[in-house]
Amino acid sequence: MHGHLAATSIGGGVREALAEPGGRVSGVFSFGFYVRAGSSVFAVGGPALPPGPVHLVVERTPPLPPEGAPVLVEAGRMQVAGCDLLLAGATPYQPAIPSAPQLARIAPVLVQSLSERRPPDDLASAWPAVRAAVFDADLHRALLLLQGRGGGLTPTGDDVLASLLLFAHWADPTSPIPAELAARAETTDLSRAFLRWSAIGQSIAPVHDLLDSALHLGPDGSGATAHAQALAALAAIGGSSGKAMLIGLGLAASAWLTRTF
Repeated sequence: MHGHLAATSIGGGVREALAEPGGRVSGVFSFGFYVRAGSSVFAVGGPALPPGPVHLVVERTPPLPPEGAPVLVEAGRMQVAGCDLLLAGATPYQPAIPSAPQLARIAPVLVQSLSERRPPDDLASAWPAVRAAVFDADLHRALLLLQGRGGGLTPTGDDVLASLLLFAHWADPTSPIPAELAARAETTDLSRAFLRWSAIGQSIAPVHDLLDSALHLGPDGSGATAHAQALAALAAIGGSSGKAMLIGLGLAASAWLTRTF
């Protein structure tokens, strides 16, 4: 028995998955592992894993179980490979969703902050077509161009697509299109889980921290340091995921501003 670890943050997707009767470890990474429960996939990791809708964050890096190890959930704890993860004290992850007036303030900051970032190398050949699709407000075409494309645990194209779906929901929370597209994306199960939550406006905490920093950036330069730190924190996520998400946010904001104002 490896003892126990207290969970500090639990996403909505994790809570849904844990309602399933059981699960198994489907993969490991340097500071955590993935669990498949029914049709759901979520990540478990130490403090290096940011809070997110499909993330269960625990107080320190958990022992890494073998792939295929069974996962048992009962009495407010998750047992895996001899370690108990205590769930009762975890804070539910519920990020703030920007209102329409807030988005109008945030979007120009995103465009200005991200205007000089270049598209990821593994999307370079498709980028002109992706950009045209987004400026035409054709997310269906963008999906076909981006789904499953590129490298990474979540392919680069999916990371960009997640940002596009996020922004689309923020801009029009009543539209069913983001959720419909996320449900039919041809990609990995992990990416599809992220896309599903992106389509209802939720991403990892560094994305929402970036929005908050943009919202509080003053015309006199106040808040500039916090904004720069938020940009850097998101860019540092994964091998390329954070950078791809930033590119997607900048593209979505630019296209939205062109249509709105």
